[in-house]
Amino acid sequence: MSVNISAGPVQAAMERVSEAALKVSQGPVAPGFAASVVDMKAAQRDVEAAVQVVRTESEVLGYLIDELV
Repeated sequence: MSVNISAGPVQAAMERVSEAALKVSQGPVAPGFAASVVDMKAAQRDVEAAVQVVRTESEVLGYLIDELV
């Protein structure tokens, strides 16, 4: 598995965070402010989860390389 493939979900979630943050930055009087805050927090959790997948993949690959060498 390529790191580029694994990093795809991280990048997609980061884009969602950026989009939601832009909407949140318009202030609480902007339409959909509360939904944007929730979207931003959900996207943040998606980033955290995707990063953990990449970390785990790296650890597993490192372990496999150590065992094969």
